[in-house]
Amino acid sequence: GGGRLWSLISWIDQLYGESTYMPSCLGLDDQFYRLLALSLLETAGKAEAIAQHWTPAATSWSSPLDDLVDYIRTNSHLKLTLTDLEQNSGYSARHLQVLFKDKFDCTPMQFVRRQRLSAAMQKLQIADWESSVTTIARDCGYRYTSQFSSDFLKEFGVKPSTVLRSTRR
Repeated sequence: GGGRLWSLISWIDQLYGESTYMPSCLGLDDQFYRLLALSLLETAGKAEAIAQHWTPAATSWSSPLDDLVDYIRTNSHLKLTLTDLEQNSGYSARHLQVLFKDKFDCTPMQFVRRQRLSAAMQKLQIADWESSVTTIARDCGYRYTSQFSSDFLKEFGVKPSTVLRSTRR
């Protein structure tokens, strides 16, 4: 239970100490925070509704789409536009709309927003005492904290300040 969770947190933290890219390359941070978020959502009784929303379509990925998803995940903190995604993938805006709708049931820019919010959830859950919702929102690509808080609440059903407070306990 809790002991294993803290061991995993400690191990991931050690990897971050050695290389900020290592946990991401291994996909550990994403998996860990998804499990932690799922646990919180199950406790709040919202896991089933979210699972239906996030269930991916059963279509196959193309290599350029794989590369684009990696690019988005790596650069979601930047001001990405649909034009940036077109240039990075070689797909037209319309083709990107169709691909993302088929694979993720959202638009490319909604996917970018989800990645930003996912990164924010991760940062909020490991935040230190100097971190604030505003700094985390800006680190994740949001200019306005009010928009971030609204998007976060809509996506996860909880305020970012609530997650930050629970982290500090």
